[in-house]
Amino acid sequence: NYLLFAYDDQVVDLSSIIIGGSSNAVVEGLVIQELDQNHNLLFEWRSWDHFSVTDNTYLNLTSDDINFIHCNAIDIDVDNHLLISSRHLDEITKINRYTGDIIWRWGGSQNQFEVINDYPFTYQHSIRALGDNKYLLYDNGNYSQQYNGIANISRALIYELDTTNFIATKVWEYSHPDEFFAPSTGCVQMLPNNN
Repeated sequence: NYLLFAYDDQVVDLSSIIIGGSSNAVVEGLVIQELDQNHNLLFEWRSWDHFSVTDNTYLNLTSDDINFIHCNAIDIDVDNHLLISSRHLDEITKINRYTGDIIWRWGGSQNQFEVINDYPFTYQHSIRALGDNKYLLYDNGNYSQQYNGIANISRALIYELDTTNFIATKVWEYSHPDEFFAPSTGCVQMLPNNN
């Protein structure tokens, strides 16, 4: 099958939701589709049914053009459900691939997990399921200075998630010795030899 995601810009009246919000704002949504080999639609998920523009922490919501979600990665977890990375929500979301229901939200303003041994990731990329409840991601770290007290730093991270008690424990981290910061793009990949 084919698994696709696309941005879905729509005009939204934000004047009744946000003080100073535009009555004619262009707001970015997200659509995920699964198609079979004959291009028949098997599954469709729309962010408009699950996310609120007020879930965003850092964007100026009084703007006329709001890049609200900015999904940048999708993966299939070991249980066949979907993982998406939404950069501008600072969030990894797990979506039931059959019902479309949100299973959990990790990071950002709607975070359901207590984070152990780390500070929150921000503007991340590259979510990948590793198995055994472990997840690899690339933390761009656009707002990491407010947590680490030093400077914005980009990092590769592995977390182990306890989805019963909703605890996210950082079990591995790599950042460049010169503390490089990549404010946009980037990724991390696990190689076959586990490097």
